[in-house]
Amino acid sequence: MNPFRLIFSAFSFLSAATVIAQPAQSVEYSLPQALPYGAGTADVLGRNSEGVLVHMSGRSQDWMLCYSASTLDLKWKKEIALTEKSGSVEEAYLLGDSIVVLYTANMRGNRVLKANLYSPRMSELRDARELDTVHAMSGEDAGFQFAVSPSHACAMVYNQPDEFNRKKEINFIVINAALQTLRSGRVVANRFDVPELVSGDVTDNGDAYFVCGDNKSRTYNNTYQYTEVGVFAQTASGAFYSGVARENTLLGDPLFKFDNANNAWVLSGLFADKPGNEAKGMYFGRGVPADSAMLVRQFIPFTDEFLNNVTGQPGKRTRGFYDNVPTGLVVRRDGGALFVTETQTQYSENLTANRFTPMGGSGMITNHFFFNDLVVFSVDSAGAPQWYQVLRKKQQSDNDGGFYLSYGLLIGPRQLWLLYNDRVGGANNLSGYSVSGTGDNKRSILVDTDRKNLAPVPSRARQIAPDVMVIPSLRRGYFQLLKITFSS
Repeated sequence: MNPFRLIFSAFSFLSAATVIAQPAQSVEYSLPQALPYGAGTADVLGRNSEGVLVHMSGRSQDWMLCYSASTLDLKWKKEIALTEKSGSVEEAYLLGDSIVVLYTANMRGNRVLKANLYSPRMSELRDARELDTVHAMSGEDAGFQFAVSPSHACAMVYNQPDEFNRKKEINFIVINAALQTLRSGRVVANRFDVPELVSGDVTDNGDAYFVCGDNKSRTYNNTYQYTEVGVFAQTASGAFYSGVARENTLLGDPLFKFDNANNAWVLSGLFADKPGNEAKGMYFGRGVPADSAMLVRQFIPFTDEFLNNVTGQPGKRTRGFYDNVPTGLVVRRDGGALFVTETQTQYSENLTANRFTPMGGSGMITNHFFFNDLVVFSVDSAGAPQWYQVLRKKQQSDNDGGFYLSYGLLIGPRQLWLLYNDRVGGANNLSGYSVSGTGDNKRSILVDTDRKNLAPVPSRARQIAPDVMVIPSLRRGYFQLLKITFSS
């Protein structure tokens, strides 16, 4: 019997009734803005009392833009002024109603991480400080990583020192919206022989969580290389560890998410029976904050029926679940989860020199990126599979790192929306799949991006209300915002 069914039970963060997606209720656009010289990326930070904030990054400058949340009119645009002229912005966050900018600067022979706290309108610099644990993380390749809590109450900076594999220490500091230190120190992954840091996360009260994998088999350049994955936590109650492992099984990188409604956390990923890029199933774990107990550890193997449905290759010996990357994890109110994977591949092509190549030229290397089908899995609070759905899409780009590929996720009151750039009949569109509580799904074309002269970046979109998504567009030197309000 297939452990997944195509249609089964509703997950309770949605309504119990079956909901088929309706087209977007409305789509609004900001006026095009010429990108400042050197600007290359734009991230929607979210919404505060001023409006929708966008962080725009350039080669040597950064800007903050504010748009009206109701009309998308540009209210103001300001260059981010740092305390040190040599500073380089690393991240910007909304913490509470204020704006926090984390940046690095060369000071006293070290590369130091600092934080500036700005008012909601960026009209004043309210505070600035050097983060205390930076001395242990300084260096030319400090490798700072960042996380923000679910309600944007605090942010965490963490780092693996150069000797991480030997000392197994992760340095971290957690700050609140007033730049006060809530927690700092080191987490030691001493349960693992060869630890590798996968991700870090922080709760609204400042507890720090780090997901690591144990690569004791020392297999590298493989998707599945861990004999165990686990969560190392440093909380107000002390240090805790919870892990997932199974004999003769290799695990891939998991996704991690807090379940505040049930005072728990969940993680999920794919597993294999040998190194490589073919998954044999998915695993699911559920634990309790500030406790080493694991409530659930489940391994769900893929069956032939599942592979036939996913790959569309019944009976072929080459079929398999290849090149799938975990990209989304949504917790449910009943303690279950929705787990999303995406097929991602890339390869390089060397176009050799010919008689038209300039003298001394050796040709050109083209990097091709492919982001294709999504698979959505639903599991209950015990890790038992409920249903899965395959959402077909094909996306391809060259030499841009897949910047315009992949998808943006909106978690609505009654359904999920997965938004992506699509090409149908020679026309470019912003399309979306809706997924209901019972797994019913429907694809809709939301915006004719050619006609609107847009190039949306769904992976950098931000949900600013239960049914509202804001998506940046970067095309031919111009920047715009799209605001999509979905029908309930």
